[in-house]
Amino acid sequence: MIRGVVFDLGSTLIRYDGDWIEARRLGTQALVEQLRTDGLNIDEPAFMDAFIKAIDASYHVREEDCRERTTASLLQQVIEDFGLPSIKEEEIQRSLVKFYGVGEAQWTPMPHLYDMLDTLEQEGMHLGIISNAGDRGNVQRLIDNAQLREYFDPILISAEVGVRKPDTRIFHMLLAQWDLRAEEVVMVGDLLSVDVFGAQRVGMHQIWLKAEDQFPEKEQDDHEIVPEAVALDLVEVLQLIQNLQEKIV
Repeated sequence: MIRGVVFDLGSTLIRYDGDWIEARRLGTQALVEQLRTDGLNIDEPAFMDAFIKAIDASYHVREEDCRERTTASLLQQVIEDFGLPSIKEEEIQRSLVKFYGVGEAQWTPMPHLYDMLDTLEQEGMHLGIISNAGDRGNVQRLIDNAQLREYFDPILISAEVGVRKPDTRIFHMLLAQWDLRAEEVVMVGDLLSVDVFGAQRVGMHQIWLKAEDQFPEKEQDDHEIVPEAVALDLVEVLQLIQNLQEKIV
């Protein structure tokens, strides 16, 4: 019997409608402006370039070892590398709110999202989120902006727990909180190598949601990962979960 469904967040429950590169550029400008307001004497172009390079480098490293490098830790390191005085945690967080704020405004709920969640909730399913993200606050704001909090428990964020999908530890954390076996849970996500592969490693059912196809080049690299089921939208996700439930029963 299927008793729980765990979702990825970005490009699964919510979709990005903006320009990633432009949002990051504007966000980094806003971050630097906030740091300058808080008293740091920053060489803006050089600092911006170093911060963006630090983020890009962390993407590659964390894909290899599945350890999360928080954006706060990356920013602290860049500040140190520039020989600037250390600043308080609340000042770091203020600047990160500015950094992520540009992009946060451009995330919107996926079509049919609330109908799907209401139906799963009415069917008595446990609902959870596992999100790979460098900043806890960013994820929590996105969840609140999309009015999703009431549906999900737990909400596991790699920036909080220290490990990322497909590391099996983050999946086992969720199973332990629900006190369910892996075969009683379905994972729904948009990335084969992260969501589907991670679920396969612990024995969960998996649905690959191809609605966005924001990283088609990665899909080519992941051709050996075969998902249990594929959906093109959340209507199909709901039907596949219900079909799987009937099949298991």
